Amino acid sequence: MKEQPRPLYCRVNKAPVVFGMSTSTVYRLAQRGVLKIYKRGSSSYLKCAEVAAYIEGTA
Repeated sequence: MKEQPRPLYCRVNKAPVVFGMSTSTVYRLAQRGVLKIYKRGSSSYLKCAEVAAYIEGTA
């Protein structure tokens, strides 16, 4: 079975489902400069590779 490619970006409100990380934690990490939130209109996005690197401890 073919593995699905990882999306490049994920909406912040989907972080609990995608990464198991609450939105409060995402905003707290962004405030500390650990993660960057990208805005497009009224939507907020995370770069999946950045979140994965934080979780894996390589960021």
